[in-house]
Amino acid sequence: MDRIRRQRLKRRLWIYAALFAAALTAVALAFLGLTPACVFYARFGVLCPSCGATRALLELLRLNPAAAIARNPVFALAIYPIAFLFAAEDLIVTAVNYRRGYGRLSLLQFICGWKES
Repeated sequence: MDRIRRQRLKRRLWIYAALFAAALTAVALAFLGLTPACVFYARFGVLCPSCGATRALLELLRLNPAAAIARNPVFALAIYPIAFLFAAEDLIVTAVNYRRGYGRLSLLQFICGWKES
């Protein structure tokens, strides 16, 4: 594997590490009750389609799926699980490509139309 491709893979792994750290920080702040108010609701007075999504995620992290579905069923049953599967598969493929030197595309890269990993 050439040096440039390996640097790109390493950069993607660092991006995943930074996103993971940011997610842990956001979850920790949410557990402390420091979540921001919904800007859409504050501005227009109407619930947006993602209202309850943060609370649904917190309930999923607390392993309480019934409460998560009550908060926002679309995010709890579809969007969060699908996003997690795409990100996990892409992370695994990126780590394997970096470690073994493969050039295999992940499912996320394929859907986005990327040509190389």
